[in-house]
Amino acid sequence: MRTRSPRRTAVLAAAVIALASAAPGAFASPRAAGSSATAAVADEDPNAIVQRIDADLKANDFDAADEEIGKLRSLWAKARQDTTSRGQQAANRLQGVIDQQARRVVDAKIDYALRQSTATKQQGERYWEAVIAGAIRPQVTGFNQKFRESPLDRRRRAQQGDTANRDAEIDVETATAIVEVTVGEGSGKATQILGTPSRVGLLNNPLANPAGKPVILVAPKGLKPQLATRLRSAGVKIVNNQTELRDELAALDRSRQAAKRQKKEQLRANLGLNCPGGPNKESIGGMTARGVPAASAPGCSGDDGLSNALDSKDLGGVDFSTLELRYLSDSPGSVKYSFSASPAAPGAEQDSLAALDAATTSTADLRTWLVLNPNKFWVNLNPTEPDRIIDPALGETNAGRALLDADLAMKRTEGRLLNPKTALGERYWNALLGSAKKTCYTSRMWIVPGDVEVREDGSSLYVIKASLNVKAKTDHLSGNYACPSDPAADARNERLEQTLVVPKIVEAVNTAPEYAPIRRAFLARVVAEWIRQRHQEGHHTSFDKLIDSGDIGPARLTNGWRPRQVFDDYVHSIQRGEFTYRHTVHEGRGVVTYKMTLGGVDFSRLDPTRLSAAQMRQRQPGLPQTVKASGTRPVAASDGSIWLGESAGSSGGGLWSRTTGTLASFATGRTGLAILIVVALAVVAFGIRGGAGRRRQEP
Repeated sequence: MRTRSPRRTAVLAAAVIALASAAPGAFASPRAAGSSATAAVADEDPNAIVQRIDADLKANDFDAADEEIGKLRSLWAKARQDTTSRGQQAANRLQGVIDQQARRVVDAKIDYALRQSTATKQQGERYWEAVIAGAIRPQVTGFNQKFRESPLDRRRRAQQGDTANRDAEIDVETATAIVEVTVGEGSGKATQILGTPSRVGLLNNPLANPAGKPVILVAPKGLKPQLATRLRSAGVKIVNNQTELRDELAALDRSRQAAKRQKKEQLRANLGLNCPGGPNKESIGGMTARGVPAASAPGCSGDDGLSNALDSKDLGGVDFSTLELRYLSDSPGSVKYSFSASPAAPGAEQDSLAALDAATTSTADLRTWLVLNPNKFWVNLNPTEPDRIIDPALGETNAGRALLDADLAMKRTEGRLLNPKTALGERYWNALLGSAKKTCYTSRMWIVPGDVEVREDGSSLYVIKASLNVKAKTDHLSGNYACPSDPAADARNERLEQTLVVPKIVEAVNTAPEYAPIRRAFLARVVAEWIRQRHQEGHHTSFDKLIDSGDIGPARLTNGWRPRQVFDDYVHSIQRGEFTYRHTVHEGRGVVTYKMTLGGVDFSRLDPTRLSAAQMRQRQPGLPQTVKASGTRPVAASDGSIWLGESAGSSGGGLWSRTTGTLASFATGRTGLAILIVVALAVVAFGIRGGAGRRRQEP
């Protein structure tokens, strides 16, 4: 990480303070937003940016004004890497300036659209968009926004076979919803919202709607019944006027607030928080048994690092999708823990409910790995074995769900990589065939723990590194999929898979958003293994009654999910030919390929490298101080990650004895098999084989 000189920090702080003081009508400064570490602060004057915004608004150049807002957000993100009081004050004041300028731009857009419609006497969709926005103006955070994916990001996705267009426009946006307006028959708007095979709709567009906000469609002239039914079945709310829109937004806000309170209660239960004085301080009517005001969830004081981040306007600048449990201290009568996460991108939107889910997931995963024996950590997505998908106990938890979901995601990742229309896929198929007209190669691929580094300091554990690895190895099958044994060809094909395909899958497993649950759960697995070892060594822990108890308790899923759903999705993907490719090789050799992979995950063995104090200082300087400070506020570590801490009193069955709430975890199991046969059809299908009763297959 590049550090910033004190002079630059002072310059930025002074500029922001001057800007805020020069604008007495500015919005009030928001609550502290934590800290982040990015590149060194640029020598950009916030005053100059605001002046350019003024000029852009006078010229009605709203796209340029939006770009300047983006520059302010970048300055804010860079300012927050300074965790000193002065640096945080500068970042907070700059956030106030951003709020003020963003509000000005939104209001100017609405007013301009209304003026133009009045002047031209045209009352088309743009007019109604402005009318609708004006009716809910205090709630509007965006108006007529355009989202364009960068060419680099588009190319990266295309290389993995994802070519769907993500460019989008949003009519009106609030903190809790996207509002679209149509005055026609609505088919075009329905396509924009729902998407097509070649274009991502607003409902699930990671570029325009990263927080997954619900969509409300305002249709003053109504919609065709069939179209309205199609939209409602996808979860779109349809209203006809401003009054109905305000009512819908109010109902949505009430629902979200109720869900947020419930999730906070679940989080406190997951963490086993006991307020000072022990577990007998029951909360009655908002007061404890001793007459002291009850603490707000998730912490007792509500003033811990995690609570402060969750309660702040921008979630503390934390990307909660990357939240992972990386520290735990288990002392008599007290358990302390801290999560790490990446800083959120400047201006990034997050859903507070999803953030709470991420927090509850980490702690619930820990309970899962403690109460179930490791011999239950397997799944099996073999299309011929629908009755042996997952251990029944694990299948009742969201840990089991994440296990199966991660397996299916890995198969789809390899399927995209091996698409012969991509550069890597074409290279792979050509190299695999070589000079032969056809070939037969069987292998297995599975996820295993990668490099794991921990620092154990008495009753405390720091997880410094926990990466995942993917292995592939030749494995001959019997029966219909048997391949002739050819050691030389097997060795060549194995090297090809290991060198060309596996590194890309390893990269995806460790970085891609769809694998966040497996990474988060793997961190919990590392912590759980440490607790197990301390228990086996005779140490008293706060988790003794949970270990191998089989007591899933309130961690049991209640949302109706069943493992068979993932299995059916997998089988249907094969039947639909989701990864079916026709590949023609030049030089007169035309072939069609068929590929079916049965992969796996095996986390049953874990042997982390234990670091000395000196080694930890070298890899992550000042981490103990960061963890300590994270107990009261979000704190940036030397590597740029943000740490969020809490503490709890241990009692009874120990921490997490009352685990409830949303879980997410990783896929664990035994090994699997992969078969690749060049025959009549090209299909890439994937699965996991494994089970407690099967012999372990080692690489």
